[in-house]
Amino acid sequence: MSRRAISPALKVEQLEDRLNPSGSVIPAGEFNWMQYSPTGELGQLVWNGGTLVYRARVAGGWQDSTVASSGVFTAASYNSVDQVQTASETAQLVFTTDGTPHALFLEKIWNGYIGKYQSQIRHLARVNGAWADAGTITPNWTSQWGGNNFVAEAGANNSIHLIFTETNVAATGVGNFGSGSLFYATNAGGSWAFSKIADTADLNHDVWFTGGRWAPRFLSLAVDSQNRAHVTYTPQFYIAGAFSTVTSTLMYATNRSGGWASQVVMAPLDGTADAGLGASVAVGPGDQIAIASY
Repeated sequence: MSRRAISPALKVEQLEDRLNPSGSVIPAGEFNWMQYSPTGELGQLVWNGGTLVYRARVAGGWQDSTVASSGVFTAASYNSVDQVQTASETAQLVFTTDGTPHALFLEKIWNGYIGKYQSQIRHLARVNGAWADAGTITPNWTSQWGGNNFVAEAGANNSIHLIFTETNVAATGVGNFGSGSLFYATNAGGSWAFSKIADTADLNHDVWFTGGRWAPRFLSLAVDSQNRAHVTYTPQFYIAGAFSTVTSTLMYATNRSGGWASQVVMAPLDGTADAGLGASVAVGPGDQIAIASY
């Protein structure tokens, strides 16, 4: 007689307290910020106010270390979900194949001489137990409103891949959704190289309409065994009609063939739905690509 194997007990542990009253310093950590390294280390990044903190699971407990500070997309205290989400969309934790943890976060610097923003990604790595500056990743162009969302992933041979959006023309309301671009960068070739994936609307804002809104969790990135990138994105979220119906299309892009090529994964079946909300892409055995969204 065979018996079903006993499942391990599920253990729940509170890492943050988000029940504090308005004005408290509530850490901002969402999306894919917790990672296991190839060597088995469990780590997490979290904004504690404007301080980026790395948490490592050691001997059954959590050990915190300060990575860096920034005040561009962060706040001393987070009084709303929107503020937390804004901070959460700008930092990423990556373990390269040698097990080194890397913390990357997006900033933008105003250039008053030309009246535009310079996007930049600050890169820090933990070396010999201490966090050290690994260089600022800076595109060789500027944009009118700078970067506003950021995702990073590890690739083969200790490489790092990242995507981010920039706004060229700001959205001003329903019917005027602005313009922007989705960019890609990698150091797989030894130095940082950039390329544009696609043109988009202004993806810095949620959908506007009277009485509600949708948060544009639209970027996802995975890297295959050949160091080629696979991306899901939504070129715009918009509304139409008297009943404020929302529309978004789920797109997939890859540079597997060298240059970037995009295709539609799913469009709204009835013309008034979110096909691109909360999308996520993954690479399986044999570099098989899988995409999920709701």
